[in-house]
Amino acid sequence: MALIYPQGYTYIDHIASHDFVSVVKALSPTGEEVALKVADNQGSVHRRFEREIKAMLDVAGQSTMPILDHDDTYTWYTMPLASKTLNSERVPVSRPEDALTILQTVADSLRPLHAQVQVHRDLKPENILFLSTEAPGRWVVADFGIVRNAPGLTTAPLTVRGSLTGTRAWAAPEQFIDAHDTSPATDVYSAGLLMGWMLTGKAPVPGVPYSALGSLTSTILRATEQDQHRRFVSMDDFLVHFKKHMHPTKAKLDSLFDEAQYTEIHGYLLERPDQLPPLVRRMITLDEEQLLVWSDDDLSGLVSTCIQISEDLGEHFNSIGRDNVDRYLVWLLSVCDALNNDQNLDELGTVLAAQMRATERLDQWTPRRATVGWIDRQSQEVETIAREALHTTDTWSYFAEEARQRWSSKRRTELVRDLADS
Repeated sequence: MALIYPQGYTYIDHIASHDFVSVVKALSPTGEEVALKVADNQGSVHRRFEREIKAMLDVAGQSTMPILDHDDTYTWYTMPLASKTLNSERVPVSRPEDALTILQTVADSLRPLHAQVQVHRDLKPENILFLSTEAPGRWVVADFGIVRNAPGLTTAPLTVRGSLTGTRAWAAPEQFIDAHDTSPATDVYSAGLLMGWMLTGKAPVPGVPYSALGSLTSTILRATEQDQHRRFVSMDDFLVHFKKHMHPTKAKLDSLFDEAQYTEIHGYLLERPDQLPPLVRRMITLDEEQLLVWSDDDLSGLVSTCIQISEDLGEHFNSIGRDNVDRYLVWLLSVCDALNNDQNLDELGTVLAAQMRATERLDQWTPRRATVGWIDRQSQEVETIAREALHTTDTWSYFAEEARQRWSSKRRTELVRDLADS
């Protein structure tokens, strides 16, 4: 078709054309290079183009291709130039997190659309673009050209029953029968195919389900059910399940803490010692109230978990990271406070000894300083327990060095004075 460019825009290069619509690279009146999309000004094409522009304006957000400019009669609009499409990415992806990034983008973009019971109907790699104009760049959903309005709001018959509306490889089964009989679950189906393609590197085949996706197999199969009523009810529901099954061990660990299932934590550590690093990262977020609940629910489990982690910190040091090791050893002093509040003094001595031993073995200066400060705030009863722990762990000299260097003018307890003077 012969394109009529809007006034002030200068043609630079052709990008794509389909169905009486063309996208070109153009120079805007302000001198900015943009993507200019122009539609043939005829009946159904113009009505569909108007619907596309209005839909994109309605769902504008960080995950949707922004419209920079458009005319009042809805015959053209401009958008930022994309640096690449998802179709240019290497698949299968090396990490499921890379696929999750795209699913999150799709969910964020289509959430307001689905809230209005509208449907994109053309999710595919070519319609997910990367904008690099702003660091660090972002993926966006584009091309709302065949969006379906909410039932009852369709003002013109733009689709024909029995003809496919969408792209064959990425379309849901209902799109082959009646494009009006679609719902947000239609987009869930296409998003499921996108995830299957990204995780396996295999292009979708209509009617052939993805398999061999490990812990995500059941999630992708449900998203791509032939019957739309058996799929996830929303893109967010799909997203939640994808995250949950992407790393099932992490999901299990998170649930133990989120649901305060403290009685199961030590058993989980015994069963999955490889999960010690993420376990440490979760434990150091517990506050005093949560520690008291854990102590009440499973005192021996709390103490055993603290001891086992303290003994194995060195083996997992690099995975945990020095800062988190520091935080964990200081956090153990909070455990001691919780045990003291509940008068579990024998257990306090056991945990404190494990903390002192690990602090010296790993030579962590921040916990060493915190330990001497903690001792200097304790009652005579706890001070006696700390003195015994220093002797039984043979760490007296290590903590004495800290007391001499930093606590000569602050020491209040007899134990800290003895440490500093030794």
